[in-house]
Amino acid sequence: MDKSTTNLLNFLSFNDLETLIQSIVRRILKSELQQLQSNLPNPSQSAQTDTLLATFGTWEDDRPVDAIIDEIYATRTLNSLEA
Repeated sequence: MDKSTTNLLNFLSFNDLETLIQSIVRRILKSELQQLQSNLPNPSQSAQTDTLLATFGTWEDDRPVDAIIDEIYATRTLNSLEA
């Protein structure tokens, strides 16, 4: 903060300072909301997202359940809190 800002803040009452802060926050929020609205996905981006999400599905594995469970237990690591 420069000296002029510091001097100005010394002369403001608590209510004036609160009003100033609220004004600044409102201005920033309004600006951020406008930017967010302008960045909403267009239809082609939405289609790309749908295509990506369509690739997600259930996990397929031909191994027997016991083999999968054995692999899971074999690859587990101890939590540092358990040691």
